[in-house]
Amino acid sequence: MDNPTLRIVSDPHEMKAMRESWNELLKNSSSDTPFLTWEWMYTWWECFGDGKTPCIVVAEDQGALVGIAPLYITRGRFFGLRSLRHLEFIGSAGVITEYQDFIIRRGREREIVSYFLEFLFDNVRKWDVINLTSVRKESVNLEEVRVYCDAAHVPFWEYQSNVSPYIELNGSLDDFMKTLSQTSRYKFRNHLKKLEKGRTVKMCETMDKKSVENDFATIIELHQKRWEQKGGPGSFARYREGYLRFHNTIIQRFFDNGWLYLLRLLVDGTPAAGHYSFFYNGVVYNHSIGFDPRWSNFRVGSVLQLLALEDCTQKGAKEFDFLRGTEEYKYIWTKKEHLSVDTVIWRSRAKARWATLERKTRKTLKSLFPKAMVEKIYHRLMNREYE
Repeated sequence: MDNPTLRIVSDPHEMKAMRESWNELLKNSSSDTPFLTWEWMYTWWECFGDGKTPCIVVAEDQGALVGIAPLYITRGRFFGLRSLRHLEFIGSAGVITEYQDFIIRRGREREIVSYFLEFLFDNVRKWDVINLTSVRKESVNLEEVRVYCDAAHVPFWEYQSNVSPYIELNGSLDDFMKTLSQTSRYKFRNHLKKLEKGRTVKMCETMDKKSVENDFATIIELHQKRWEQKGGPGSFARYREGYLRFHNTIIQRFFDNGWLYLLRLLVDGTPAAGHYSFFYNGVVYNHSIGFDPRWSNFRVGSVLQLLALEDCTQKGAKEFDFLRGTEEYKYIWTKKEHLSVDTVIWRSRAKARWATLERKTRKTLKSLFPKAMVEKIYHRLMNREYE
């Protein structure tokens, strides 16, 4: 086995041509999720890539792709008062991209991670920090990042963590229900019986490509209705043009690959609740839910969740992932959680020390001065030119 050769893909047209090799590598990696597919990454670039520079590092061994670091260069003041040049994962802004990571052929993680980081330090000059967000805590690649940084005395922080509740599925719906308390089992079954009394209740999955757009629009409408009742804007608010464009594109691409899982709960033929999810590699990733507040007394969200679990277990799903967030409704169904972490790698110890000082300064200012004054000062500092 020869040493891999590394190069940077900075042309979106070359990224477009990588679809087949990208997804083949992903399937043979330990980081295989829908959020790292070529479809997700390239759609993000189409919708949010203006003004940004791709910095996709690829590792090849005798012409075969063995590693992808799907990065881009951007600027931000996230770590202090000054604007810093970031290397971040494609997909890290604009939409919720879970479980980001390097894509490395299984068994070669230690070798390729080291090559990636050495290459970025030695050959890519225009960055101050590498900001690796939303990586699974147990990621083998992240562990190799820690090993490399410790050995090379490179400063790095794990600065934030997020939890994603999930349901472990092994067998039938009845098998899962036995893991719940008797009270919970009774409540869920009773919600369905109560709704079915004198009504026709049916769960529908989108199976026809011609129906994808309309069914998705229905689920968005239900999602927005739920958020309007709560007094919030909702994820699919009309002013979020890039976000809407992204999802309206991804549903078509995921449907073509058999990864889209759109569910609607119809009560007497009228949509009452909906799920926008992805069914990928035996796992259901539940991106968004929605329901008509007029049916809230009948717990239509719980009814749809129950029917969805029954359906996906019949399809052989091994897990139902609610994704990021600690909303109360998720913990009605499970206590299990995936943990993801955000890690920053610093170009130098001096930059890390300055960022630490700036963060402490900002915290001190907030405690000493009136909020309006602090916001005014901070606004001026944030809008000065980067040198």
